[in-house]
Formats: sequence, structure tokens, C-alpha cells
Amino acid sequence: MKVNLTEESCPIRIRPLLWGSMASLLLGTFLVTSCALPKRQARSWNQMNTEIELAREEVQVRLEKIPSGVKDAPYAGIRAQTRDGAILLLVDTGTSVTLLRESVRDKLKVSKLSRARLESEDSDSERRLYTTSSISVGPLEFTNEAVTFLPDDQVDGLSRNAGRRVDGILGATLLRRGEIEFRGPENELVIRPFDRSKIKVDNSSLPLIFIPDSNTYAIPLRTETGMGSRLLLDTGTNVELVLDEHRPLARKVMESTQTGTWNYDSVHGSHEVRVFELPFGILGPGISFPKGRKVCVDSRRDGPLDGVIGIPVFWRTSRILLNSKMEMASFVGAN
Repeated sequence: MKVNLTEESCPIRIRPLLWGSMASLLLGTFLVTSCALPKRQARSWNQMNTEIELAREEVQVRLEKIPSGVKDAPYAGIRAQTRDGAILLLVDTGTSVTLLRESVRDKLKVSKLSRARLESEDSDSERRLYTTSSISVGPLEFTNEAVTFLPDDQVDGLSRNAGRRVDGILGATLLRRGEIEFRGPENELVIRPFDRSKIKVDNSSLPLIFIPDSNTYAIPLRTETGMGSRLLLDTGTNVELVLDEHRPLARKVMESTQTGTWNYDSVHGSHEVRVFELPFGILGPGISFPKGRKVCVDSRRDGPLDGVIGIPVFWRTSRILLNSKMEMASFVGAN
């Protein structure tokens, strides 16, 4: 997707994320490399993330299962508060900014950040970015949350699938506010202060890699044959593992026999990916995709990452801990 910037805007890259992330079903996931004030003072994601409020106490939030159109692979939602009542947000760690329906704007106090023109083969639109401090979860206020607004009818498509009103998508800045713990089988999300981490720094943990171009996070895994990979943690993807066919890992997988296809539907139409059985296991501390497991292979590129790990892994794992300050992750009790 090509981006032309307007006068007030700064260097900003917005493109659709691959592999059916929920945000891409609405308008393509927003991936922003940097943004600037009208005075053109450059600001990176790392600089912006220092301005958010960190968790000072542990907050436990119930996860609501939001149907995704795939059996046994719902998205994860949480109830957040605004100055005018509660809103339901889908948690999408593969999206760098929070996306909200336009009608929610009146419930928030927002500040303009920048704007950019998005151009793709079949669309041309402009979206302004804002920050808001009007969203909270329990005692934790989401200060300086980067947001953009979408027409209600686009978000209504997600609500129809869910069978209830969904007000938007909470992006990956969540991981910058404290240590995040997904307790999938218990339908619970915990946000705790970084300095009260429950991660054991030993051979049961693994690195959590910050991707600065997208404000998202990945983990490194290896195959049984010794090939390394970096996989995006993406709770907005409703299959457990999708690989980029242009990367070495997917090319090895494609040497095996294709077993079928899978269709993703988006506002720009339907996109087909191929399905294979893994010819080898993909492993890491506490997490594994065994030989023979179904995997999707996508023809669209996504830079240096080998693929994504989707929401089914988060539901089936007893505890997934992500600490962006320590740059560590831990998977406990995967099924």
C-alpha cells in the first residue's frame, strides 16, 4: 500500500498486515513506523511509548470470546471504560495502533497527532491519527493511546460476526503498559507492573523481540532441523500458524504436499492461502508446533518476519507471559 503524506504529516507507513489479522478485515492493519508533530519534530515508537502510563498495580480483566468465523478460534475481547460508559475492544497484538468506531469519538477526549493518505490498488483514503487518555481498564488509564477512527459500518461487520456490538480493536501498545499475562483456559488477562514479573529467566523462557517498524512483538523459534525463525505474536489472527512463502521456513514447508486451501475475507475481497502439514516440528521453550500440524502459507510479504502465531495458541496455553521491558516471554502449560 502506497502512502502519500499531507502537509501536517510526518514519516508514517501504513500497510495491511498479512494473514487475516482482524484489523485487516476492517481496513488493513495500521503499521506506523514514526509520526511527527506539525513542527516536524520526529518521534519514534520508542519515544511515544515512554509517554504512556505504566501499570502500578495488578489488574485482572475477564476475556470475552468474540466469534471470528472459525470454529474454536474466537478472538479475545475486553471491556474498557470511557467517560461515557463501557466499550468492548478486541485485543489484537498484531496491530500497532488502536482502531475505534467513529461513534466512540464523542466518548473520548482526543488530540490530533498526524495524518496520512493510504493508497492501494483498489482504494484511496485518508486517516488521521490521534492520542487519547480517555480509555481505562480498572485503575489503569491508557494515557496517550494512539488511535484512529473507522466508519461505524466497517466495524459493524465485526459486530455481525460477533453477535454483539464491538467498538474497536486494542493494539499492541498494551504490551508497553506492563507485563501481560494471558490465561486462556481461565478466560483472563492480567496486566501487572514490570517490576513484579512472574517470568523465570532460565531455559523455560525465550526472548521477546520488539519490531520497531510496527510497534509489535515476535519470538524466535527453531525447527527440529535447526532452522531459525521469528514469528509475530498476533492475537488478531484466527489460525494458529501462518508462514510467509517468501521466507526460507515456508519454502522448506512447501517442499511437502499441499493438503488444501483456506480463504480469508476482507473489505478488499477474498484472499486464498495454501495449507500444508509441517514436515518437521517448530519448537521453543514451552511452545511447539509438532510435525504433521496444519500450517497456512501466504503469498504476501511481510518484511523480515517468517510468519505469525495466532489466537488459538493463546487460548490453549495455560499462561503466556510477555514482558517488553525485560524483553522476555514465557509459555507455560501449552496443550
